[in-house]
Amino acid sequence: MVVAWYSFLNRNILRSRKKRRWSSEFVDLLLMSPPRSSPAAGEASEPAIAEAEEEKKLDKEKSGGKKSKGTRDERQRRDKIAELYTKLRFMLPNVLPKEPREKVINGTICYIKELEQCIKDLESQKEKKRKAVAALPLLTRRSSVHATLTGDTVFFGIQTAAIPGLASRILQVFDASSAAVQVLAANASCLEQTLTVSITAVLLSGDAGDVERTIEQLEADLLNCLP
Repeated sequence: MVVAWYSFLNRNILRSRKKRRWSSEFVDLLLMSPPRSSPAAGEASEPAIAEAEEEKKLDKEKSGGKKSKGTRDERQRRDKIAELYTKLRFMLPNVLPKEPREKVINGTICYIKELEQCIKDLESQKEKKRKAVAALPLLTRRSSVHATLTGDTVFFGIQTAAIPGLASRILQVFDASSAAVQVLAANASCLEQTLTVSITAVLLSGDAGDVERTIEQLEADLLNCLP
């Protein structure tokens, strides 16, 4: 009985030792085996890394494109400013072509002030001239119209006070007249605030009565437009 129990116990011990040895060998085998191809936790796979690098490359190209566009716009703006400064230099009378921009700006300001003063002086002279005409004696300012008929040609002599634009208004009387008359020549002169206008016209109407009425109508229209 004792021998049988000893044999049973010995077999179980040997069996347990074999199991432990197999487990130890299996663990060593697992430790010596190469790592799996799947990525570990927290690591990206090769396709993911390639995709990320491609996105970075595209972002870099986009940022580079925006930068190049901004540089091109800035260059165009500077070229436009340089062109305007060049034109401005040639417009100013007392600025050399290669003067610095600061002097160009100062010269422009001075030139504008000179032009404004010139405008004021011209307006002042115009106002003085208008007041001088208004202050002329009544006899001097009295207008006259004389007409001389030779055949079908009539000569008009007009004398009146010199007022800007009056000669044009006199010619407009002939243009606006309903009479059959054609202006052949016109001459105007001004002396001592007196305007003298000579007009040569031809009458297209052959009837004597119509010619006289036409001349009278033209004389009346001319007197109405004179001061």
